[in-house]
Amino acid sequence: MPLYPGAKVLIRKNLEAIPAGQKVGNIVIGALTDKQLEAINAQRTEDELPFVIAEVLFVGGHVYKGRVLKDNYDIEDIIEEAESALSE
Repeated sequence: MPLYPGAKVLIRKNLEAIPAGQKVGNIVIGALTDKQLEAINAQRTEDELPFVIAEVLFVGGHVYKGRVLKDNYDIEDIIEEAESALSE
């Protein structure tokens, strides 16, 4: 499933707020398809882990530390990565 409408704007605002010293929360940016959710939860069952839900959250602080500070990604790179991850 593609990113929810408006998700790109929310991701951008979230990531721009962090270096400005603002605290950011998690944002819902999409959902897994039934097929994706089924495959993930089948593997988690084998690994004796709890199921996940379909809702996909963007955790800006985590992404900022890992991708922007550590890997030198820019905001466009992160948005493209999120789009790619949610494409079928």
